[in-house]
Amino acid sequence: MADPPLESRYWLPHGTRVLLVHASPGRDDGPGLTVEASDAQLAERGFAECDADLVLTGHTHVPADRTLAGVRLINVGSVSLPTKPRGATWTMVDADETGYRIEHMEAAYDLAEVLAALEATHHPTAAWLEHKLGRDGSG
Repeated sequence: MADPPLESRYWLPHGTRVLLVHASPGRDDGPGLTVEASDAQLAERGFAECDADLVLTGHTHVPADRTLAGVRLINVGSVSLPTKPRGATWTMVDADETGYRIEHMEAAYDLAEVLAALEATHHPTAAWLEHKLGRDGSG
């Protein structure tokens, strides 16, 4: 996509209004949803009045499950660029006519093997990923 939307909206089978964002409503950058943020900080980031019942976000790559002003806020984690713990994290949303369930998932993988494969295929961001994931001693 040349110019992806900042937000996408959906409805689950039982009527829950879902908002998908990268960092926070209307933003693809900034602090996003963090476990450490106060309710006031999350409200300033637009989460409290986003006209949704459930917000799914990423950006910080750290799984989180918060509720603010009746809005459930979920950071879905990261499969390809995890932070802590080292390994893939993702979120399953199971929805039907009776409601929805959220399950945070985690799986370890051999990061050294992944980085070696990136280098072997001359991936353009191999060095950056190695730095970002802390394998070069600096991250």
